[in-house]
Order: sequence, then C-alpha cells, then structure tokens
Amino acid sequence: RERRALVGIATGPPAVVITGPNTFIDRGNRRTVTQAGISVFLDSTLEECLEGAMNRGLMRADDETNERFASLYDIRRPEYDKADVIVEPSGRDADAVAEEIIQRLEDRVWSEKMA
Repeated sequence: RERRALVGIATGPPAVVITGPNTFIDRGNRRTVTQAGISVFLDSTLEECLEGAMNRGLMRADDETNERFASLYDIRRPEYDKADVIVEPSGRDADAVAEEIIQRLEDRVWSEKMA
C-alpha cells in the first residue's frame, strides 16, 4: 500500500512528500523516492526523536526504558544517511530549517545543471 502511494505520487506533479520512519528503510521505496526526486533527511538526535514520539503518543507501553526505540533509531540510522540531502534541525526554528533545505536543494540543482 505504501509503495503504491509513493509510485502514484512519483508519477504525478511535483510535490513535497513527508514519509513515516519506515518508508525510507524499504529499499524499493527508497529507489522510488530517489528516481522521482531528491530525498531530504532531518537529522534529529535520539532525544529529539524520542520526545517527538512521546508527544505524538507513539511510544509502546512495553518500552518503559526506551530501549526498543533507541535500538530502532540505531538500526534505521544507516538507511537515513543514504538521503540525498541531510539537514540538522537541532536548536533551530522551522523557518531556519526550511531556508537551509531550500538553499541545499537549489545548490544541488545548479550543480547538476553545471555538470
């Protein structure tokens, strides 16, 4: 289901797509994203991800020590590092992060045109 949705988006008009944590881990999904456009990874710390998961009620009741969450973070990390653009949002407001993403995307497009 997720892959079909990605393929549908990839073949449609240009769009910004935010995916869940498992989407980019799947090799087929990552290939679809890479072929269709540019992937951006917001490189948050384990603590920031944990806080966000808690605030959204996504923590498992049986993970009281957050050990499972930390393990998933570590396992997924190498896959996220395969993104085309990696931005560290820590300590910055959303506008500053968005500006960096825009600048990095513009730089990438220009460097590809000049190559």
